[in-house]
Amino acid sequence: MDRSLLERMIGATVLVILLVILAPALLDGRQSQGRPSDTSDIDILGTAEQQDPIRIATIRLNSPPPDVQPTKTQVKKKKPVSAVVQSPKLAPAAAKPAATRLTEGQWMVQLGSFSGETNAETYAGKVKSAGFPALVRSFRSGGKTMYRVQVGPRGDRAGAEKLVSALKKAGYKGVVMPVEL
Repeated sequence: MDRSLLERMIGATVLVILLVILAPALLDGRQSQGRPSDTSDIDILGTAEQQDPIRIATIRLNSPPPDVQPTKTQVKKKKPVSAVVQSPKLAPAAAKPAATRLTEGQWMVQLGSFSGETNAETYAGKVKSAGFPALVRSFRSGGKTMYRVQVGPRGDRAGAEKLVSALKKAGYKGVVMPVEL
């Protein structure tokens, strides 16, 4: 047998013997004398009796929780609405808003991206009901069609930044981005 091979075999045997002797002492958690332990045992999970049960709830959009009834302070009486009379010349213009044309150089505030068009339309409807001019635009990403909910457009970035502030006050978080045609 070659001398270097014999030395390697002896060295490997010594390492295995040391491992067999020292591994149980290390795994048992026994402390060496004169040296305090720098670790401590913490029962993270506790016992089954101490843990609270896991609660699972289903949240449905556009509907109140099924087991929550409004209190008397939450229910407000509706006041009668007075009729608004418009001249016949203004009625058709108010009924059909002019479509906003997107051009290069304009800025939008993006509120979210969705993989489903229905979800994007639902979210855009909520934003519109809050008084913002929201629209849904499709784009391709990773071979899939995605849908952006955006508010705008504005002629410059400063105008879009002001729109972000107004959206934030209404509870929406948005990002300013240039119009992509």
